[in-house]
Amino acid sequence: MNITVEEIPPSVLKEQGPPLFERHYQELRNGRNLRVSPAYALYDNLTATGALHCIGAFGDGQLIGYSVNLYMPRHMHYNYSYVQNDVLFVDKEYRNTSVGGRLIKATRRLAEKLGVDQIMWHCKEGTQLHRMLDHSDRHTLADLVYTEEI
Repeated sequence: MNITVEEIPPSVLKEQGPPLFERHYQELRNGRNLRVSPAYALYDNLTATGALHCIGAFGDGQLIGYSVNLYMPRHMHYNYSYVQNDVLFVDKEYRNTSVGGRLIKATRRLAEKLGVDQIMWHCKEGTQLHRMLDHSDRHTLADLVYTEEI
């Protein structure tokens, strides 16, 4: 299988993403009814301003993973720039391949290209990404985020 990883416009997520979004939801919902439902108009607007960067992983031309990232040229409170990875997902069938690592490396290359000071990775507790980041000498746990449904 030919696997490629590249920066993509949001339209590719809109066209090829829905089956993958459903698998993402089924796997990570944790009893919550939060469907993966991208706000494509917002994606397009943020992409046009240079604030949103999507990266896709493809197996023989089909989307098998994605990394969606926000670029902040300056933190609102502190004097540094960053890329915030909002979501990183790889289809379960491809988890024991290089796809996840290639998406992470592509996200890091994006951050380097943008000249930011750091990357903030968002991950769900107990996932493979969480375990990898937690055991990495390169990454530091900076914040914990708790949600409350209203």
